[in-house]
This record gives sequence, structure tokens and C-alpha cells, in this order.
Amino acid sequence: MADDRPIWCSNFLYNSRTFRNLEYQFSDEERHSDMRSRHLEGQPHTEGDMPDEIFCVSGTKGDKLPDIFSITGRLLLVSERFKSLLEEFELGATKFFRVNVLEGDRETPANSGPFYLMNYTEFREVAVPEQMPDLHNAGVRWAVGDLKATPIMVRPERLEGLDFALDPVVYDLAFFSDGLVKVIKAEKIKPLSFVRCVAACLLYTSP
Repeated sequence: MADDRPIWCSNFLYNSRTFRNLEYQFSDEERHSDMRSRHLEGQPHTEGDMPDEIFCVSGTKGDKLPDIFSITGRLLLVSERFKSLLEEFELGATKFFRVNVLEGDRETPANSGPFYLMNYTEFREVAVPEQMPDLHNAGVRWAVGDLKATPIMVRPERLEGLDFALDPVVYDLAFFSDGLVKVIKAEKIKPLSFVRCVAACLLYTSP
């Protein structure tokens, strides 16, 4: 990705618009705990780490699931259509695992599937929090909250070589290349939304 192209960001992992009320079940509780902790840290999974089943609850319908959505534990699921689109871009070590998504009866497959768990493993410190005074302090990390409330300052070169990455410091931000965003918009992938980032100023101190 060329440095003169814009970078876009989204907070889809922490946005209620992309959350769907689904739960998951493991036959082995120890495997569940291990998978969830490693997933939140962005560590790689294997097929054996996947839940035995993921199922709709509280009125959620399997025929209404979008191309990308998060569920309990910030697990991220994508449709086959979106997976195929994403695989045309540079995602680094990020991988996809097919998962068993069921209706609320826990027997009927969701007919809007198949779906894949997106094992996101690429983290880059793209945001420049010291130039974003309206960030929320979240302990050792930061959060933006409302993307439209403050300009998202970035170092575009830090996403070089990737089309998608999460930020480990400003934890509610995910960054996308301009090329990927253009295709997502053209294909009408829902319910993602984006904000164009602003290239941060380089600050120098006198010797």
C-alpha cells in the first residue's frame, strides 16, 4: 500500500451495530478458557480450537445474519462472501476457520451461512494517541469511543504491507487500506462503516 493513499478505520469489534446475540458451546471447558484468552490476545488458532457449535439466542435469526458480526467474547464471524473478498488482500497471519452456526433450536443450520471465525492476529501501532487529546484512558491502553468525535491521527507507513490490522494501544480501532475499503463499499458489505484517518504530524525536538 502506497503511503500517499488514505487509511481508514472502524470500531466494528466494539460497536453495537455489528454485535449479534449468539452464544457458543465447547465440550471441554478447559479448551474454552484457553481459546478465549488466546483469541483476545490475537494468538493463532487451529481447527481444534473452534467451538463445537455457535447458536442464536434471544430472538436472533440465522437467516438475518450479516456479512460480518461479533458475538460473545469478541469472536468475529464473517460470511463466505466476505471471506473470499478478504483473501484477495494482504492479511498477514490472519486466518479463517469454518464454524457450525445454528438456529436457536441448536439443530437447524443457519441458512445465511456458511460462516467463518476470523482469527485476527495482525497488530500494528498505527494510531498516534499523543496527537488525539480526546481519547479515553482505559488503563494501559486507550479507546476512541465515538469515531466522529475526534480526528483519528495515524502513521500511514505503519500499515505498509498489510490491508488490515488492529491497533494494540488504541484497542477499539481496526485499520483498513484504501483498496480494501473501496472493494467493501462496492460489494456493499454490511454493517461496516469507516472514518478516514488523518496523517499525523512529525514532531521534532531541538538538538
